Amino acid sequence: MEVKGTNWLNETAISLCIWLDQNFPINYNFEIVLLERLNSGNF
Repeated sequence: MEVKGTNWLNETAISLCIWLDQNFPINYNFEIVLLERLNSGNF
């Protein structure tokens, strides 16, 4: 990955976030909840 931090702290934070994402992926698969069904009739 071609991401670089501007200093040691930013570089470490980026590395930590990448490591966490690779080892503990959080993916809710863009869950969609149907709140109300729309009518497909004429307006």
